[in-house]
Amino acid sequence: MEEMAQPLVSAIIPAYNAAGYIREALDSIFAQSFPDFEAIVVNDGSPDGGALESVLASYSDTRLRYLRKTNGGLSSARNAGIAAARGKWVAFLDADDIWLPNYLNSQLVLLGREPDAAAAFPDGFIFGDTPLSGKRLSAIPGHQLGPVTLTDVVMGRSNLNYCCTVKRASIERIGGFDESLKRTEDHDLYLRLLLAGERILVNPEPLFRYRRRNDSLSADGVAMARAALEVFEKLDSQFARHPGLSRLVQDRRNGFRADIEFALAREALLQMRWRAAREHWRAYQRLRPSWKVAAALGISRISPRSALALMKLNDRFRRAALR
Repeated sequence: MEEMAQPLVSAIIPAYNAAGYIREALDSIFAQSFPDFEAIVVNDGSPDGGALESVLASYSDTRLRYLRKTNGGLSSARNAGIAAARGKWVAFLDADDIWLPNYLNSQLVLLGREPDAAAAFPDGFIFGDTPLSGKRLSAIPGHQLGPVTLTDVVMGRSNLNYCCTVKRASIERIGGFDESLKRTEDHDLYLRLLLAGERILVNPEPLFRYRRRNDSLSADGVAMARAALEVFEKLDSQFARHPGLSRLVQDRRNGFRADIEFALAREALLQMRWRAAREHWRAYQRLRPSWKVAAALGISRISPRSALALMKLNDRFRRAALR
Protein backbone atom coordinates (compact mmCIF):
# COMPACT_ATOMS: atom_id res chain seq x y z
CA MET A 1 0.00 0.00 0.00
CA GLU A 2 1.42 3.39 -1.03
CA GLU A 3 2.14 5.65 1.93
CA MET A 4 0.38 8.99 1.87
CA ALA A 5 2.24 12.28 2.08
CA GLN A 6 2.85 13.66 5.56
CA PRO A 7 -0.57 14.73 6.90
CA LEU A 8 -1.29 17.85 8.91
CA VAL A 9 -3.26 15.93 11.57
CA SER A 10 -2.91 12.49 13.11
CA ALA A 11 -6.14 11.19 14.63
CA ILE A 12 -5.35 8.69 17.41
CA ILE A 13 -7.93 6.10 18.45
CA PRO A 14 -6.98 3.68 21.27
CA ALA A 15 -8.96 0.44 21.03
CA TYR A 16 -9.69 -2.01 23.83
CA ASN A 17 -12.88 -4.09 23.60
CA ALA A 18 -14.00 -1.56 21.03
CA ALA A 19 -14.91 -3.73 18.03
CA GLY A 20 -18.58 -2.93 18.52
CA TYR A 21 -17.98 0.82 18.36
CA ILE A 22 -14.93 1.36 16.15
CA ARG A 23 -16.83 1.56 12.86
CA GLU A 24 -18.89 4.53 14.05
CA ALA A 25 -15.74 6.28 15.23
CA LEU A 26 -13.82 5.65 11.98
CA ASP A 27 -16.76 6.56 9.77
CA SER A 28 -16.95 9.89 11.61
CA ILE A 29 -13.26 10.51 10.90
CA PHE A 30 -13.47 9.65 7.21
CA ALA A 31 -16.55 11.88 6.90
CA GLN A 32 -14.54 14.97 7.91
CA SER A 33 -14.80 18.03 5.69
CA PHE A 34 -11.06 18.57 6.22
CA PRO A 35 -9.23 15.71 4.43
CA ASP A 36 -5.55 16.18 5.35
CA PHE A 37 -5.24 13.61 8.15
CA GLU A 38 -4.20 10.08 9.01
CA ALA A 39 -6.19 7.85 11.38
CA ILE A 40 -4.13 5.65 13.72
CA VAL A 41 -5.99 2.85 15.51
CA VAL A 42 -3.96 1.42 18.41
CA ASN A 43 -4.97 -2.09 19.50
CA ASP A 44 -3.95 -2.08 23.17
CA GLY A 45 -3.72 -5.87 23.52
CA SER A 46 -7.48 -6.12 23.24
CA PRO A 47 -9.16 -9.53 23.73
CA ASP A 48 -11.46 -8.69 20.80
CA GLY A 49 -8.51 -8.07 18.47
CA GLY A 50 -9.79 -10.48 15.83
CA ALA A 51 -13.16 -8.77 15.61
CA LEU A 52 -11.47 -5.36 15.60
CA GLU A 53 -9.19 -6.33 12.72
CA SER A 54 -12.15 -7.72 10.80
CA VAL A 55 -13.82 -4.30 10.96
CA LEU A 56 -10.61 -2.50 9.97
CA ALA A 57 -10.10 -4.83 7.00
CA SER A 58 -13.29 -3.45 5.46
CA TYR A 59 -11.64 -0.02 4.98
CA SER A 60 -9.54 0.65 1.89
CA ASP A 61 -8.68 4.26 2.74
CA THR A 62 -4.89 4.65 2.73
CA ARG A 63 -5.14 7.23 5.53
CA LEU A 64 -5.93 4.41 8.00
CA ARG A 65 -2.99 2.99 9.96
CA TYR A 66 -3.12 0.15 12.48
CA LEU A 67 -0.81 -0.58 15.43
CA ARG A 68 -0.83 -3.58 17.77
CA LYS A 69 0.81 -3.61 21.19
CA THR A 70 0.65 -5.47 24.46
CA ASN A 71 -1.89 -4.13 26.91
CA GLY A 72 -0.64 -1.10 28.82
CA GLY A 73 -3.69 1.05 29.36
CA LEU A 74 -5.10 4.15 27.72
CA SER A 75 -2.07 6.37 28.33
CA SER A 76 0.26 3.75 26.87
CA ALA A 77 -1.94 3.34 23.79
CA ARG A 78 -2.10 7.09 23.20
CA ASN A 79 1.66 7.41 23.61
CA ALA A 80 2.16 4.66 21.05
CA GLY A 81 -0.08 6.55 18.66
CA ILE A 82 1.81 9.80 19.28
CA ALA A 83 5.13 8.06 18.65
CA ALA A 84 3.84 6.78 15.29
CA ALA A 85 2.11 10.04 14.32
CA ARG A 86 3.44 12.11 11.43
CA GLY A 87 1.13 15.11 11.71
CA LYS A 88 1.94 18.48 13.24
CA TRP A 89 -1.26 18.09 15.25
CA VAL A 90 -2.66 15.04 17.02
CA ALA A 91 -6.38 14.75 17.64
CA PHE A 92 -7.72 12.25 20.17
CA LEU A 93 -10.89 10.25 19.68
CA ASP A 94 -12.01 7.46 22.00
CA ALA A 95 -13.19 4.41 20.08
CA ASP A 96 -16.78 4.78 21.32
CA ASP A 97 -17.11 8.51 20.60
CA ILE A 98 -17.95 10.25 17.33
CA TRP A 99 -16.64 13.36 15.59
CA LEU A 100 -19.14 15.60 13.82
CA PRO A 101 -18.15 16.35 10.19
CA ASN A 102 -16.70 19.81 10.88
CA TYR A 103 -14.55 18.77 13.85
CA LEU A 104 -11.12 19.01 12.23
CA ASN A 105 -11.87 22.06 10.09
CA SER A 106 -13.28 24.07 13.02
CA GLN A 107 -10.45 23.10 15.36
CA LEU A 108 -7.73 23.97 12.85
CA VAL A 109 -9.33 27.31 11.95
CA LEU A 110 -9.39 28.23 15.64
CA LEU A 111 -5.80 27.11 16.21
CA GLY A 112 -4.71 28.93 13.05
CA ARG A 113 -6.01 32.19 14.50
CA GLU A 114 -3.98 31.60 17.69
CA PRO A 115 -0.58 30.30 16.49
CA ASP A 116 0.96 30.32 19.96
CA ALA A 117 -1.71 27.96 21.36
CA ALA A 118 -0.79 24.33 21.99
CA ALA A 119 -4.25 22.78 22.07
CA ALA A 120 -7.98 23.27 21.71
CA PHE A 121 -10.94 21.26 22.87
CA PRO A 122 -14.53 21.76 21.70
CA ASP A 123 -17.98 21.50 23.16
CA GLY A 124 -19.94 18.35 22.37
CA PHE A 125 -23.18 16.44 22.81
CA ILE A 126 -23.72 13.62 25.33
CA PHE A 127 -25.41 10.39 24.28
CA GLY A 128 -25.72 6.83 25.55
CA ASP A 129 -26.58 5.31 28.95
CA THR A 130 -27.43 8.50 30.82
CA PRO A 131 -30.35 10.84 31.52
CA LEU A 132 -28.04 13.59 30.20
CA SER A 133 -28.30 12.20 26.66
CA GLY A 134 -28.87 15.01 24.13
CA LYS A 135 -27.43 17.74 26.36
CA ARG A 136 -24.31 19.72 25.57
CA LEU A 137 -21.29 19.08 27.77
CA SER A 138 -20.99 22.79 28.51
CA ALA A 139 -24.43 22.67 30.17
CA ILE A 140 -23.14 20.26 32.83
CA PRO A 141 -21.67 21.80 36.02
CA GLY A 142 -17.87 21.63 35.92
CA HIS A 143 -17.75 21.63 32.12
CA GLN A 144 -18.02 25.34 31.41
CA LEU A 145 -16.61 27.01 28.32
CA GLY A 146 -14.65 29.71 30.16
CA PRO A 147 -10.96 30.51 29.70
CA VAL A 148 -8.55 27.61 30.17
CA THR A 149 -6.22 29.14 32.73
CA LEU A 150 -4.26 27.19 35.32
CA THR A 151 -6.47 28.63 38.07
CA ASP A 152 -9.68 27.69 36.25
CA VAL A 153 -8.52 24.12 35.65
CA VAL A 154 -7.31 23.69 39.24
CA MET A 155 -10.68 24.90 40.52
CA GLY A 156 -12.60 22.67 38.12
CA ARG A 157 -14.20 25.56 36.25
CA SER A 158 -12.77 24.38 32.93
CA ASN A 159 -12.89 20.64 32.53
CA LEU A 160 -14.00 19.53 29.07
CA ASN A 161 -10.84 17.55 28.21
CA TYR A 162 -12.55 15.49 25.51
CA CYS A 163 -11.60 15.17 21.83
CA CYS A 164 -8.70 17.59 22.17
CA THR A 165 -6.49 18.65 19.25
CA VAL A 166 -2.92 19.17 20.47
CA LYS A 167 0.35 20.25 18.90
CA ARG A 168 2.46 17.08 18.76
CA ALA A 169 5.68 18.92 19.67
CA SER A 170 4.04 20.32 22.83
CA ILE A 171 2.98 16.86 24.00
CA GLU A 172 6.42 15.43 23.29
CA ARG A 173 8.04 18.32 25.17
CA ILE A 174 6.30 17.35 28.43
CA GLY A 175 6.83 13.61 27.98
CA GLY A 176 3.41 12.53 26.73
CA PHE A 177 0.76 10.85 28.86
CA ASP A 178 1.74 9.47 32.27
CA GLU A 179 1.45 5.71 31.84
CA SER A 180 1.28 5.14 35.60
CA LEU A 181 -2.19 6.72 35.60
CA LYS A 182 -5.14 4.51 34.70
CA ARG A 183 -7.72 7.30 35.01
CA THR A 184 -7.77 11.11 34.60
CA GLU A 185 -4.64 10.83 32.44
CA ASP A 186 -6.00 13.50 30.10
CA HIS A 187 -6.59 15.96 32.97
CA ASP A 188 -3.00 15.34 34.10
CA LEU A 189 -1.66 16.02 30.59
CA TYR A 190 -3.49 19.32 30.19
CA LEU A 191 -2.49 20.48 33.67
CA ARG A 192 1.14 19.75 32.79
CA LEU A 193 0.80 21.67 29.53
CA LEU A 194 -0.49 24.70 31.46
CA LEU A 195 2.19 24.34 34.13
CA ALA A 196 4.76 24.37 31.31
CA GLY A 197 3.36 27.71 30.11
CA GLU A 198 1.37 26.42 27.13
CA ARG A 199 -1.96 27.92 26.07
CA ILE A 200 -5.12 25.84 25.63
CA LEU A 201 -8.17 27.15 23.82
CA VAL A 202 -11.87 26.30 24.07
CA ASN A 203 -13.90 25.93 20.89
CA PRO A 204 -17.54 26.80 21.71
CA GLU A 205 -18.83 24.84 18.71
CA PRO A 206 -20.21 21.36 19.55
CA LEU A 207 -18.06 19.11 17.38
CA PHE A 208 -18.40 15.59 18.74
CA ARG A 209 -20.71 13.15 20.46
CA TYR A 210 -19.51 11.83 23.81
CA ARG A 211 -20.86 8.40 24.68
CA ARG A 212 -21.65 7.67 28.33
CA ARG A 213 -21.42 3.95 29.14
CA ASN A 214 -22.07 2.27 32.49
CA ASP A 215 -18.97 0.10 31.97
CA SER A 216 -16.61 2.92 30.99
CA LEU A 217 -13.60 3.97 33.06
CA SER A 218 -15.33 7.23 33.93
CA ALA A 219 -18.45 5.53 35.33
CA ASP A 220 -17.04 4.98 38.87
CA GLY A 221 -17.27 8.31 40.70
CA VAL A 222 -15.21 7.25 43.73
CA ALA A 223 -12.40 5.89 41.56
CA MET A 224 -12.41 9.05 39.44
CA ALA A 225 -12.17 11.30 42.51
CA ARG A 226 -9.31 9.19 43.89
CA ALA A 227 -7.52 9.37 40.54
CA ALA A 228 -7.95 13.15 40.38
CA LEU A 229 -6.55 13.43 43.91
CA GLU A 230 -3.58 11.30 42.82
CA VAL A 231 -2.89 13.71 39.94
CA PHE A 232 -2.90 16.73 42.26
CA GLU A 233 -0.57 15.01 44.72
CA LYS A 234 1.75 13.92 41.89
CA LEU A 235 2.01 17.50 40.57
CA ASP A 236 2.62 19.00 44.01
CA SER A 237 6.18 20.12 43.25
CA GLN A 238 5.08 21.81 40.03
CA PHE A 239 2.18 23.58 41.75
CA ALA A 240 4.66 24.82 44.38
CA ARG A 241 6.33 26.99 41.71
CA HIS A 242 3.09 29.00 41.57
CA PRO A 243 2.70 30.36 45.14
CA GLY A 244 -0.67 31.95 44.39
CA LEU A 245 -2.13 28.51 43.72
CA SER A 246 -1.26 26.87 47.04
CA ARG A 247 -4.58 27.62 48.79
CA LEU A 248 -6.61 26.76 45.69
CA VAL A 249 -4.79 23.45 45.26
CA GLN A 250 -5.40 22.52 48.89
CA ASP A 251 -9.08 23.44 48.60
CA ARG A 252 -9.38 21.31 45.49
CA ARG A 253 -7.71 18.35 47.20
CA ASN A 254 -10.12 18.66 50.10
CA GLY A 255 -12.95 18.79 47.59
CA PHE A 256 -11.85 15.48 46.06
CA ARG A 257 -11.56 13.93 49.53
CA ALA A 258 -15.04 15.22 50.41
CA ASP A 259 -16.48 13.76 47.19
CA ILE A 260 -14.96 10.39 48.09
CA GLU A 261 -16.38 10.46 51.64
CA PHE A 262 -19.84 11.47 50.44
CA ALA A 263 -19.92 8.69 47.82
CA LEU A 264 -18.74 6.14 50.40
CA ALA A 265 -21.39 7.35 52.87
CA ARG A 266 -24.05 6.96 50.20
CA GLU A 267 -22.83 3.47 49.32
CA ALA A 268 -22.79 2.43 52.98
CA LEU A 269 -26.31 3.76 53.48
CA LEU A 270 -27.60 1.80 50.49
CA GLN A 271 -26.01 -1.32 51.98
CA MET A 272 -27.58 -0.49 55.38
CA ARG A 273 -24.18 -0.21 57.04
CA TRP A 274 -25.40 2.59 59.29
CA ARG A 275 -22.25 3.09 61.39
CA ALA A 276 -19.97 3.24 58.34
CA ALA A 277 -22.33 5.75 56.67
CA ARG A 278 -22.19 8.03 59.71
CA GLU A 279 -18.38 7.83 59.86
CA HIS A 280 -18.05 8.83 56.21
CA TRP A 281 -20.57 11.65 56.66
CA ARG A 282 -18.60 12.97 59.63
CA ALA A 283 -15.42 12.91 57.52
CA TYR A 284 -17.27 14.76 54.76
CA GLN A 285 -18.56 17.32 57.26
CA ARG A 286 -15.02 18.05 58.46
CA LEU A 287 -13.88 18.70 54.88
CA ARG A 288 -16.96 20.50 53.55
CA PRO A 289 -19.36 21.63 56.29
CA SER A 290 -22.99 21.36 55.19
CA TRP A 291 -26.25 21.80 57.07
CA LYS A 292 -27.81 19.11 54.86
CA VAL A 293 -25.20 16.57 55.89
CA ALA A 294 -25.53 17.66 59.52
CA ALA A 295 -29.28 17.06 59.23
CA ALA A 296 -28.70 13.67 57.59
CA LEU A 297 -26.38 12.72 60.44
CA GLY A 298 -29.02 13.66 62.97
CA ILE A 299 -31.74 11.70 61.16
CA SER A 300 -29.47 8.67 60.76
CA ARG A 301 -28.87 8.53 64.51
CA ILE A 302 -32.61 8.50 65.23
CA SER A 303 -33.84 6.48 62.24
CA PRO A 304 -31.26 5.22 59.72
CA ARG A 305 -34.00 3.88 57.44
CA SER A 306 -35.55 7.36 57.26
CA ALA A 307 -32.19 8.75 56.12
CA LEU A 308 -32.07 6.04 53.43
CA ALA A 309 -35.60 6.87 52.27
CA LEU A 310 -34.78 10.59 52.05
CA MET A 311 -31.64 9.86 50.03
CA LYS A 312 -33.59 7.74 47.54
CA LEU A 313 -36.22 10.48 47.25
CA ASN A 314 -33.49 13.04 46.58
CA ASP A 315 -32.04 10.76 43.89
CA ARG A 316 -35.42 10.66 42.14
CA PHE A 317 -35.66 14.48 42.21
CA ARG A 318 -32.15 14.78 40.76
CA ARG A 319 -32.90 12.35 37.94
CA ALA A 320 -36.11 14.22 37.14
CA ALA A 321 -34.25 17.53 37.03
CA LEU A 322 -31.83 16.14 34.44
CA ARG A 323 -34.56 15.16 32.01
